Amino acid sequence: MRSGRPILVYLAQPRGVCAGVVGVIEIVERVLEKHGSPVDGRHEIGHNNDVVERLKHDGAILVEDLSEVPPLAVSAFSAHGVTPSVEEETAARALPVENATCALVTKVHNQGKRCMSKGRALWVQNVGDVAAFSPPPQMPAGFVKARFTDIQGPNIRDICYARNNHQAAVGDQSTRGDMMLVVGAADSSNSNQLCEIGTEAGVPSYLIAGGSEPKEDWLKDAKAVGVKAVGVTAGAFGCEVLVDDVIGALPDLGPLTVSALPGDNENIELRLPAELAAS
Repeated sequence: MRSGRPILVYLAQPRGVCAGVVGVIEIVERVLEKHGSPVDGRHEIGHNNDVVERLKHDGAILVEDLSEVPPLAVSAFSAHGVTPSVEEETAARALPVENATCALVTKVHNQGKRCMSKGRALWVQNVGDVAAFSPPPQMPAGFVKARFTDIQGPNIRDICYARNNHQAAVGDQSTRGDMMLVVGAADSSNSNQLCEIGTEAGVPSYLIAGGSEPKEDWLKDAKAVGVKAVGVTAGAFGCEVLVDDVIGALPDLGPLTVSALPGDNENIELRLPAELAAS
């Protein structure tokens, strides 16, 4: 039953779709306009089923392995980039490729390549990886300050600006709410990290794909603890329509008062590849 008490809903700012994601979607759309259907996409274009399904409807075909791509078929790399072995295979098969990798992801990948070229081991992501990481003899490891001393890490400005801003916003948001809802896909790294930040701050946090997703768990917990304030944010592929969808599911808790927290407005635009910008 609805409690009738007012529930405060705090929207993180910034949240959701970033310039990199906007650029990736536009690249794939322009590739389809330029080459027509079909265009083979390596793995998921991004972590948003609605976007993926729309692109598939327009003619994108998603494959897990390049062996599925017919000879001379136009291909597009995903937002997250591909490994050197995939690049080598596409070159060996002379496949026409349009690169939809986020420019900021490419920047990080290039930094990793420079690190490796200097004889360093590549970084890891979390505490469990640090404990398990065993660098080859005589090879200094990078990016794991908790365990290794000879470390070179990236300047924070060299990492995705959107990820930094979104995580900082969630850190602020977690001081105001009794529960955190993160709109994003289960296989989205940045969405999971937003959820982890809320959890580490002591706020029950849930990763949900949208308001239509079964909500028994978080709704039951919210009612059990008497939630008075809910923080809502979204991962990089979490479109605002999905955020609105989640807010639409919250009246089960009671009447709502929705407000956006102060934060940075992201007005960055990334350049399209030259060969597509003119199309």
